[in-house]
Amino acid sequence: MSYIKSFKSFQNAEKKANKEVEAGANPQMIEEDDSALLTDPALIQIRDQKRNLEKQLEQIKQQEDTKIKELTAKAAAATQAAKNAAANQTQTKPAAPAPTNT
Repeated sequence: MSYIKSFKSFQNAEKKANKEVEAGANPQMIEEDDSALLTDPALIQIRDQKRNLEKQLEQIKQQEDTKIKELTAKAAAATQAAKNAAANQTQTKPAAPAPTNT
């Protein structure tokens, strides 16, 4: 029986805590705080700097991707040229003269 009483008191305490949390949440106050932060010049400057840095980072990534594509294409072309040169070299070797028996 004491278990049931302690469990019920626990449930009541949880309900009371939930009501306190709900009563403490004031959406109007939160909106006012956000608007104050949005107009703070220092924060606006920081946000702008962050955006600029993100743009610069994106440009650098695009440049790196372009450079990687160029280098990959050059490497593939060089590999193909080396294969072609090796194939041409084996085809253009003069045939060994047939031995003559006299």
